[in-house]
Amino acid sequence: MRKLQWIVAAALYGSACNGSDIATIKDDAPTDAPTDAPTDDTGTQPDDLLGLDARPSNPSCLAGDRPLLGARAQLTRVYPGLSLSNAIVMLMSPTDASRWYVAEQDGVIYRFDDDPAVSTKEVVLDIAGQVDTPFLSNEMGLLSMAFHPDFQLNGYLYVYYSVTPGADRTRVSRFTSSDGGATFEPATETVILEIDQPFTNHNGGTIAFGPDGFLYLSTGDGGSADDPGNRAQDLSNPLGKIHRVDVDGGYPYAIPHDNPFAYGGGGLETLYAWGLRNPFRMSFDSRTGELWVGDVGQNAWEEVSKVELGGNYGWKIMEGLVCRPGGPQSCDTSDLVPPEIVYPTGFGGSVIGGVVYNGTAIPALRGVFLYNDFYDTSVEGVFSDPVTGGSISRTVVPSASQNLVHYTVGPNDEVYVLQHGNNGRIFRLDPLPGQQADPFPQQLSQTGCMDPSDPTQPGPALIPYEVAHPFWSDGADKQRWMALPDGAAITIEADGDWSFPVGTVLVKQFSREGQLLETRLMMRHADGWGGYSYVWDEDTTDADFEPAGITIPQAVGDWAIPDVGGCVQCHTDGAGGSLGLQTRQLAIDADYPSTQRRANQLATLDAIGMFDPPLDVDPTSIDPLPAVGDAAASLEERARAYLHVNCSQCHRPGVSSRAALDLRLDTALADTNLCEAPQTGELGITGARVVTPGDPGRSILSVRLHRRDAYAMPPLGSTLVDTVGAGVIDDWITSLGSCP
Repeated sequence: MRKLQWIVAAALYGSACNGSDIATIKDDAPTDAPTDAPTDDTGTQPDDLLGLDARPSNPSCLAGDRPLLGARAQLTRVYPGLSLSNAIVMLMSPTDASRWYVAEQDGVIYRFDDDPAVSTKEVVLDIAGQVDTPFLSNEMGLLSMAFHPDFQLNGYLYVYYSVTPGADRTRVSRFTSSDGGATFEPATETVILEIDQPFTNHNGGTIAFGPDGFLYLSTGDGGSADDPGNRAQDLSNPLGKIHRVDVDGGYPYAIPHDNPFAYGGGGLETLYAWGLRNPFRMSFDSRTGELWVGDVGQNAWEEVSKVELGGNYGWKIMEGLVCRPGGPQSCDTSDLVPPEIVYPTGFGGSVIGGVVYNGTAIPALRGVFLYNDFYDTSVEGVFSDPVTGGSISRTVVPSASQNLVHYTVGPNDEVYVLQHGNNGRIFRLDPLPGQQADPFPQQLSQTGCMDPSDPTQPGPALIPYEVAHPFWSDGADKQRWMALPDGAAITIEADGDWSFPVGTVLVKQFSREGQLLETRLMMRHADGWGGYSYVWDEDTTDADFEPAGITIPQAVGDWAIPDVGGCVQCHTDGAGGSLGLQTRQLAIDADYPSTQRRANQLATLDAIGMFDPPLDVDPTSIDPLPAVGDAAASLEERARAYLHVNCSQCHRPGVSSRAALDLRLDTALADTNLCEAPQTGELGITGARVVTPGDPGRSILSVRLHRRDAYAMPPLGSTLVDTVGAGVIDDWITSLGSCP
């Protein structure tokens, strides 16, 4: 009878009109009803008015096949007339894309022209007399070089090398050119730092400037076997680490203020990350700024990792994902950052990683980290798995050459690879002819979901929706829509979560200060959910599919675009995949611009046949989830709702997580495990608990919410702390007298 009343009301008061259903709200403020919404004879909008008169037809906004994963390429030899010997590192000139610099391990750096027929090279720096290279097949000698970001102004080149025999140390030095890079006089050397080396292997290493302008250095664990002395875990020892210094802030350097031990705390102030065995090669993604490293294993596993500030990468507690028999007796993995990729050492023996491909010649490789094994003949790529959200390795070049030692970026952001020995051959990564084009829509206007003439607007098949308690998205404003296949319906599960049919598309549009940043499509494929981001161009004429994930610079808090596997790391199967679409989340009114109405969402969706079976309760009787700022709700209700929305998708039964918590709203506090000892480390807080009643500062839950580093929560997708939400959690923890 109630449902009939809703339908009759819609017929009496509804006014159908053409147009798009745009639901724009700021997530920190309610949206008022449209001023021209129909009213009854008392001048108020009827409570039982429906937002839509009928379910829109959906012929085009449907989830099809996933994007193609992987691509094949080939290595094409370039500069065949050039003769090199034991080349170790190669960089394009920072001021002239028509010139290259290449260093040989014995201590000589050359410059040559970017000319296919080039056969000559010029010496620009010769420090062979002070470089220790007893055997060119080992890990000593000139190992790396990097141009200062302001090279055009200061002429600085930084070099990392093993010092003359008997010194038993490695050194980072700066050399200066006064003629635009044609020469670097040895007499201009300024020593930046030196590191004692107890053995002749695992000397390092790579030096590189990060997007923050600081100089990074990777060091091996000092050599020998099995890291005698456990140097990689010793925070007072520089070996087995990644260091970061500010070469512009002091002489010979200053310490970046956010280095983990910049102000003491028991570690070297230069440390950025630790727990590495032999990080021979590392590089920054030129688009996202992420730092990738290949860490050579002992005798079991090679590792490829993303390096984050303050991260412990496990050696020698673990090798790969396995506890080391020769490691510490207690294999406590709680504070360790796992690698992205591991592979058995038996397939090679020395991982060389690598560089992220950001060129244009091979679009399917964009954002893929390329690496190889020094003793193998293939080039591999780290792809984001759209099903699991994890990283997977796929062969990119099945038959290349052995002894590839360095990846670099050249003209047009294309990738070049340097071979050690064998006359120092140089290769360029080129597309393999005849590959299938990816049919997945490459622009938002091609998806069938948005208006193709104005992709900022939804197509007629999309139904707008709003949520009572928005997920924290770094303060962005959001628009939300759903589109289901014709004839299909939503099933409401016992816990109030909504299950969507195959073919469903959920659309979310993000903006800040009126600037469109991203439109994200969550698609329900036959094998599960997938998330796909489209990044808006500057004039907002269209948005391009971004499979790799990028970072968009912002005045406050850069905007992180997830890769094709990033969304499902939060949109877990255990949480239903869709997130946000739950009965209590949608138990509020929303705007329906196509009818100029504001109406109850549950009543509207039920009346137009979106639920199967239909609702069996009055939708207006369902209490919505309390928002963070809901003054009518208790502090505990708001805090538990915040954890439910922002954390429970990973922290619940049935979801693989390193912390066995259950943060769903309906779970009794005693059953959440919040008052237990943290399973992922105490973060230096003695006696910490996940929640320490009365003390947010000793509660790992609060500490992680306030951080934005390797130990932050959420662990991805956010660069700004939710100060309001974290404040509610802090107030709630403070209010707790004890654990139940």
